[in-house]
Amino acid sequence: MADEETSREFALKRYRHAKSSSQVYQIYREVAILKELGKFHHQHLLSHIQAWYDDSYYYTLLPLAYCDLRTTLQENEVLQLTSDEVLWLLTQLAGLADALKTVHNPSAANSPGRTKLKKTTGYHGDLKPDNILGFLDQFSGDSKLVIADFGSSALASSTESEEPESLIGYPPLISGGIFSGTPAYQGPEAASAGLLICGAWVVLCLGY
Repeated sequence: MADEETSREFALKRYRHAKSSSQVYQIYREVAILKELGKFHHQHLLSHIQAWYDDSYYYTLLPLAYCDLRTTLQENEVLQLTSDEVLWLLTQLAGLADALKTVHNPSAANSPGRTKLKKTTGYHGDLKPDNILGFLDQFSGDSKLVIADFGSSALASSTESEEPESLIGYPPLISGGIFSGTPAYQGPEAASAGLLICGAWVVLCLGY
Protein backbone atom coordinates (compact mmCIF):
# COMPACT_ATOMS: atom_id res chain seq x y z
CA MET A 1 0.00 0.00 0.00
CA ALA A 2 1.15 3.57 -0.64
CA ASP A 3 0.08 7.10 0.22
CA GLU A 4 -0.13 8.94 -3.12
CA GLU A 5 0.48 12.36 -1.55
CA THR A 6 3.63 11.45 0.42
CA SER A 7 4.79 8.36 -1.54
CA ARG A 8 5.07 6.52 1.79
CA GLU A 9 4.51 2.78 1.60
CA PHE A 10 2.75 0.69 4.22
CA ALA A 11 2.36 -2.94 5.21
CA LEU A 12 -1.08 -4.35 5.98
CA LYS A 13 -1.18 -7.36 8.32
CA ARG A 14 -4.37 -9.35 7.94
CA TYR A 15 -5.55 -12.06 10.33
CA ARG A 16 -8.56 -14.25 9.66
CA HIS A 17 -10.96 -14.17 12.60
CA ALA A 18 -9.51 -16.52 15.17
CA LYS A 19 -11.54 -19.46 16.41
CA SER A 20 -10.00 -19.58 19.89
CA SER A 21 -10.09 -16.87 22.55
CA SER A 22 -6.32 -17.18 23.04
CA GLN A 23 -5.68 -16.29 19.37
CA VAL A 24 -8.00 -13.30 19.59
CA TYR A 25 -6.24 -12.18 22.77
CA GLN A 26 -2.82 -12.43 21.12
CA ILE A 27 -3.93 -10.16 18.26
CA TYR A 28 -5.40 -7.54 20.58
CA ARG A 29 -2.40 -7.80 22.90
CA GLU A 30 0.06 -6.96 20.11
CA VAL A 31 -2.00 -3.96 18.99
CA ALA A 32 -2.34 -2.70 22.58
CA ILE A 33 1.40 -2.97 23.21
CA LEU A 34 2.26 -1.26 19.92
CA LYS A 35 -0.03 1.62 20.84
CA GLU A 36 1.49 1.94 24.30
CA LEU A 37 5.11 1.82 23.11
CA GLY A 38 4.27 4.16 20.25
CA LYS A 39 3.80 6.96 22.79
CA PHE A 40 7.57 7.04 23.26
CA HIS A 41 8.36 7.57 19.55
CA HIS A 42 11.52 5.47 19.74
CA GLN A 43 13.04 5.19 16.26
CA HIS A 44 14.11 1.57 16.86
CA LEU A 45 10.65 0.34 17.93
CA LEU A 46 8.00 -0.46 15.34
CA SER A 47 5.38 2.27 15.08
CA HIS A 48 1.69 1.43 14.94
CA ILE A 49 -0.56 3.37 12.57
CA GLN A 50 -4.06 1.92 12.77
CA ALA A 51 -6.03 -1.27 13.47
CA TRP A 52 -9.56 -2.32 12.55
CA TYR A 53 -11.66 -5.35 11.72
CA ASP A 54 -14.56 -6.47 9.54
CA ASP A 55 -16.70 -9.61 9.45
CA SER A 56 -13.83 -11.80 8.23
CA TYR A 57 -10.48 -10.30 9.23
CA TYR A 58 -8.52 -8.20 11.72
CA TYR A 59 -6.21 -5.63 10.10
CA THR A 60 -3.15 -3.77 11.34
CA LEU A 61 -1.53 -0.99 9.30
CA LEU A 62 2.24 -0.59 9.80
CA PRO A 63 5.19 1.08 8.05
CA LEU A 64 6.65 -1.04 5.25
CA ALA A 65 10.03 -2.68 5.93
CA TYR A 66 12.39 -3.52 3.08
CA CYS A 67 14.10 -6.48 4.79
CA ASP A 68 14.56 -8.42 7.99
CA LEU A 69 17.90 -9.11 9.66
CA ARG A 70 17.80 -12.89 9.14
CA THR A 71 17.35 -12.60 5.37
CA THR A 72 20.14 -10.02 5.18
CA LEU A 73 22.54 -12.28 7.09
CA GLN A 74 21.63 -15.30 4.97
CA GLU A 75 22.20 -13.40 1.74
CA ASN A 76 25.53 -12.07 2.98
CA GLU A 77 27.26 -14.97 4.73
CA VAL A 78 30.60 -13.16 4.66
CA LEU A 79 30.16 -9.51 5.56
CA GLN A 80 32.83 -7.19 4.23
CA LEU A 81 32.06 -3.83 5.75
CA THR A 82 33.66 -0.46 5.22
CA SER A 83 34.54 1.66 8.22
CA ASP A 84 31.38 3.73 7.66
CA GLU A 85 29.25 0.56 7.55
CA VAL A 86 30.83 -0.73 10.76
CA LEU A 87 30.02 2.57 12.45
CA TRP A 88 26.45 2.39 11.15
CA LEU A 89 26.05 -1.20 12.44
CA LEU A 90 27.39 -0.35 15.89
CA THR A 91 25.06 2.65 16.04
CA GLN A 92 22.11 0.44 15.12
CA LEU A 93 23.00 -2.18 17.73
CA ALA A 94 23.22 0.53 20.37
CA GLY A 95 19.83 1.81 19.22
CA LEU A 96 18.28 -1.67 19.47
CA ALA A 97 19.67 -2.09 22.98
CA ASP A 98 18.21 1.28 23.97
CA ALA A 99 14.87 0.26 22.44
CA LEU A 100 14.86 -2.86 24.63
CA LYS A 101 15.60 -0.64 27.62
CA THR A 102 12.48 1.34 26.77
CA VAL A 103 10.41 -1.87 26.57
CA HIS A 104 11.81 -3.18 29.87
CA ASN A 105 11.48 0.10 31.74
CA PRO A 106 9.19 2.55 29.91
CA SER A 107 8.74 4.66 33.04
CA ALA A 108 12.34 5.82 32.64
CA ALA A 109 11.57 7.10 29.12
CA ASN A 110 8.31 8.95 29.57
CA SER A 111 7.30 11.03 26.59
CA PRO A 112 6.28 14.72 26.90
CA GLY A 113 2.71 15.11 28.16
CA ARG A 114 2.52 11.52 29.40
CA THR A 115 1.51 10.83 33.01
CA LYS A 116 4.55 9.97 35.08
CA LEU A 117 4.46 6.29 35.97
CA LYS A 118 5.77 4.94 39.24
CA LYS A 119 6.76 1.64 37.70
CA THR A 120 6.38 0.13 34.26
CA THR A 121 7.85 -3.19 33.21
CA GLY A 122 7.73 -5.18 30.01
CA TYR A 123 9.45 -7.74 27.84
CA HIS A 124 9.47 -8.60 24.14
CA GLY A 125 9.20 -12.38 24.34
CA ASP A 126 10.39 -13.38 20.87
CA LEU A 127 13.44 -11.33 19.91
CA LYS A 128 15.30 -12.86 16.94
CA PRO A 129 16.72 -11.74 13.57
CA ASP A 130 13.36 -12.36 11.87
CA ASN A 131 11.77 -9.74 14.13
CA ILE A 132 14.39 -7.04 13.54
CA LEU A 133 13.33 -5.18 10.40
CA GLY A 134 15.10 -2.74 8.11
CA PHE A 135 13.44 0.56 7.23
CA LEU A 136 14.38 3.59 5.17
CA ASP A 137 13.95 6.96 6.84
CA GLN A 138 11.38 8.86 4.77
CA PHE A 139 13.29 12.14 5.10
CA SER A 140 17.00 11.25 5.06
CA GLY A 141 16.80 7.95 3.18
CA ASP A 142 19.10 6.35 5.77
CA SER A 143 18.58 2.73 6.81
CA LYS A 144 17.68 1.81 10.37
CA LEU A 145 16.95 -1.41 12.28
CA VAL A 146 13.70 -1.68 14.21
CA ILE A 147 12.34 -4.22 16.70
CA ALA A 148 8.99 -5.63 15.56
CA ASP A 149 6.46 -8.42 16.28
CA PHE A 150 5.13 -7.94 19.78
CA GLY A 151 2.71 -10.86 19.67
CA SER A 152 4.51 -12.62 22.55
CA SER A 153 5.17 -9.46 24.55
CA ALA A 154 3.81 -8.11 27.82
CA LEU A 155 3.60 -4.71 29.48
CA ALA A 156 2.38 -3.64 32.92
CA SER A 157 2.25 -0.18 34.48
CA SER A 158 1.03 1.49 37.66
CA THR A 159 0.61 5.08 38.81
CA GLU A 160 1.95 6.41 42.09
CA SER A 161 -1.42 6.10 43.84
CA GLU A 162 -3.05 3.12 42.15
CA GLU A 163 -2.75 -0.56 41.51
CA PRO A 164 -1.52 -1.54 38.03
CA GLU A 165 -3.54 0.44 35.50
CA SER A 166 -2.74 -1.81 32.57
CA LEU A 167 -1.80 -5.44 32.40
CA ILE A 168 -1.11 -6.49 28.82
CA GLY A 169 0.05 -10.08 28.45
CA TYR A 170 0.82 -10.65 32.13
CA PRO A 171 1.75 -12.68 34.09
CA PRO A 172 4.80 -13.53 31.96
CA LEU A 173 5.32 -17.03 33.33
CA ILE A 174 6.70 -20.18 31.77
CA SER A 175 3.89 -22.70 32.07
CA GLY A 176 4.86 -26.34 32.16
CA GLY A 177 8.15 -25.62 30.44
CA ILE A 178 6.32 -24.10 27.46
CA PHE A 179 6.88 -20.54 26.31
CA SER A 180 5.46 -18.81 23.26
CA GLY A 181 8.83 -17.55 21.96
CA THR A 182 11.15 -19.29 19.49
CA PRO A 183 13.00 -22.26 21.10
CA ALA A 184 16.36 -21.45 19.46
CA TYR A 185 16.30 -18.00 21.10
CA GLN A 186 15.15 -19.00 24.56
CA GLY A 187 17.22 -18.83 27.71
CA PRO A 188 18.12 -22.01 29.60
CA GLU A 189 15.38 -21.29 32.14
CA ALA A 190 12.81 -22.18 29.44
CA ALA A 191 13.03 -25.76 30.67
CA SER A 192 11.61 -24.78 34.06
CA ALA A 193 7.98 -24.09 34.85
CA GLY A 194 6.67 -21.19 36.92
CA LEU A 195 9.62 -18.86 36.37
CA LEU A 196 9.05 -15.15 35.81
CA ILE A 197 10.30 -13.92 32.45
CA CYS A 198 12.18 -10.64 32.76
CA GLY A 199 14.28 -8.23 30.74
CA ALA A 200 17.42 -10.33 31.22
CA TRP A 201 15.79 -13.07 29.16
CA VAL A 202 15.41 -10.76 26.16
CA VAL A 203 18.90 -9.28 26.55
CA LEU A 204 20.20 -12.84 26.21
CA CYS A 205 18.21 -13.15 22.97
CA LEU A 206 19.79 -9.93 21.68
CA GLY A 207 23.20 -11.48 22.30
CA TYR A 208 22.26 -14.53 20.23
